Amino acid sequence: MKSVCNTILAVSLFVASHLANAQALPPASRVADVQVGGTFSTANPDYTQDLYNLSEPNTNRWYGYGAYADIDFMHHFGVEFNFHNLAGSDGVQYERTYQIGGRYLYPVGYRFVPYARAMVGRGIFNFAAENSSGQAQEIANIGYNTTSFGGGLDFHLNSAWNIRVFDYEYQRWSNFPPKSLDPQVISFGIAYHFHGSINPLQ
Repeated sequence: MKSVCNTILAVSLFVASHLANAQALPPASRVADVQVGGTFSTANPDYTQDLYNLSEPNTNRWYGYGAYADIDFMHHFGVEFNFHNLAGSDGVQYERTYQIGGRYLYPVGYRFVPYARAMVGRGIFNFAAENSSGQAQEIANIGYNTTSFGGGLDFHLNSAWNIRVFDYEYQRWSNFPPKSLDPQVISFGIAYHFHGSINPLQ
């Protein structure tokens, strides 16, 4: 977990440093509009096993965090990378996704940017069980292919910051036993905005 967070931080700093250098270039030298941000997320995990009551569905919401980067090459079209890490109440079970895909955005005035997207990627599920002392422990860590559809609303706070007011994502984890897994994730966040020559907010 610590290594994943360190990797994400390192990649974010690398991207930010290169984009910061690009800020000094004339507009004709920049070909995309970029934002990089983080989120707080909550989800219906669609996982039907409650670790402490195996006969009942798990009705608890899971909570976690995420990160995203949008690169918009045209006024209405771009690509997005996103990451989610959502954990159960025991702190051991989690759903983690790494996804990339296309997005469509439709700016409304200067402030509001509703968007929709479709993504593919990889999901990691950390399975848990009770040990002899009644504590949760990891028993398996398995990856699955994922697809997702979603959308939301960004708010242009100022030239440097965008607020992710609301984001909804419906995921499909293929071949998850005994059926596919269909988590639904809601997120809120903030992103640093790097202006490009193609700026849908202008």
